[in-house]
Amino acid sequence: MSYSHNGENSHLYHNGTLILNGTAGNDAPTGTFSIGVRYDSSSEFFNGSIYEFIIYSGSLPTNTRQILEGYLAHKHSLESELPTDHPYK
Repeated sequence: MSYSHNGENSHLYHNGTLILNGTAGNDAPTGTFSIGVRYDSSSEFFNGSIYEFIIYSGSLPTNTRQILEGYLAHKHSLESELPTDHPYK
């Protein structure tokens, strides 16, 4: 998963495919960042495994995002999950 938010727009990618984009919401309090739990509740946890995450300050250029997607897909043997036209499949 890859998520970018620039204060106005959001983009969510899953295995290199854009699955959601649009105007960014403002329901999360400023400065709050959570992984594996809903930001406003300690009772709603992610039910799965998180193996690795990479955090950047600011949005990445498309080619850099794709390099990271390819690197992580190959590292975790998930390259078959990338779209056929992905440059790092």
